[in-house]
Amino acid sequence: MERVQYLLLRVLWRENHAGDLDPHRYGLSDFLEEAKEKLQDYNGWKEYYRHTHLPDQETIPNLMTFSTPRFYQLLIKRSIKDDDESIAGNEDVIFSPIQTRAQRRQAERAASPTDQTTRQMRALQLETPTKSKPTDTETDLFGEVSPVDTQPSIGISPIPREAEGALYPATKDEQIVNMALVLLLNALTIHLPLLNDWTPGRRKFTVTLGSRFFRAYTDGCLEDRKQDRVRALIEVKPYIRKNRVRMQEAAQMVGWISDENQRPSGYPGRCFHISQNRQFVYIIFAEYDDNYIEYLKDGTVTDGSFLTMHEFGPWDVFDPRHMKEFGTIVLALTLRTHHDQQVEGQSRGSHSRGKPNKGIFD
Repeated sequence: MERVQYLLLRVLWRENHAGDLDPHRYGLSDFLEEAKEKLQDYNGWKEYYRHTHLPDQETIPNLMTFSTPRFYQLLIKRSIKDDDESIAGNEDVIFSPIQTRAQRRQAERAASPTDQTTRQMRALQLETPTKSKPTDTETDLFGEVSPVDTQPSIGISPIPREAEGALYPATKDEQIVNMALVLLLNALTIHLPLLNDWTPGRRKFTVTLGSRFFRAYTDGCLEDRKQDRVRALIEVKPYIRKNRVRMQEAAQMVGWISDENQRPSGYPGRCFHISQNRQFVYIIFAEYDDNYIEYLKDGTVTDGSFLTMHEFGPWDVFDPRHMKEFGTIVLALTLRTHHDQQVEGQSRGSHSRGKPNKGIFD
């Protein structure tokens, strides 16, 4: 995807530290504590996240359901690509028709935003999160107080581009990262009677914008078992996060919300990505309103016709505290999706259910 094509999507991007995720804003407050309680009863959960910081070993200890995810996470570091620059990955966003240079210049002029819009969208609008003022103690996402000298879940420091390859060489194959992520998501949810599944099955979304259309492919999703509806998107890359990954994720999100049969409800936090770039995992929530949907339908441009992507992370799969927090958030998101599905089923008017049932998680 080229920049001029990305601009047509009218997407703003906001970067945030992992610890800045506000559960209330994204509709998770009622499910985080429940997720935490359920994980305490999981066989192998504590052993898993406590094992994540240990040196690589020939034999993985018995971590129950989390043994296989741990194996693939370690494989991310073991299987190194010889030449980073040779990694192109799959072409997951395809625009058509292919434009000539003259057509591209014309498209750039047609897509030229106002001065205000230009300021908003410049450089993908990637905002650097600010660090909070140091104190003697910090409170994590679950209200637990911990000393500031422990590793907080606020991500990693910016890495000079020339040092990326040495510090975090790309993994040999993207599928290794995909397996590591999907298997972890499965391990967190597989033993619960949910109405949805995390799956590596790719999804294709097609979007028409004026005379152009594009196809966006995901690396997996959270989907309903019966209704075949998408509830979350998965994207993975074998290298650490780059702007072109954000552009691809934006196109996937646009494709998802453009599909009236797949578009999530308007409740907060229902449109989101789980994205793993090498060993670093991110959660991205999409925010938009009816103005943006009108833009996707007929090209009507207003001051509010933007899609805003709120990125949180990274969580490092080799950091115990990060994994404890990330696992709890993912389970809370999945429990909330299950609850949404139950409410939607009741609203479809199934007479056999009678009075709305709060379900097993309420």
